[in-house]
Amino acid sequence: MGLGGAEAEDVFVAALLHDIGKIGFPGELLRKPVNAMNAEQLVVYRRHPKLGADALSKIEGLAGI
Repeated sequence: MGLGGAEAEDVFVAALLHDIGKIGFPGELLRKPVNAMNAEQLVVYRRHPKLGADALSKIEGLAGI
């Protein structure tokens, strides 16, 4: 991908943290396969990367990740 060392490290850490936005999800949604979710559940599910990014952006040192 042509990334430098620091950029590659950021991508690696981001991959480890990408599901952090699911923390507030109800257990029912976490246990349900994505292909079995209704339209409303999919809207909530698809927001989890943004929710995680918003939460992590407030932590110094993770903001750029």
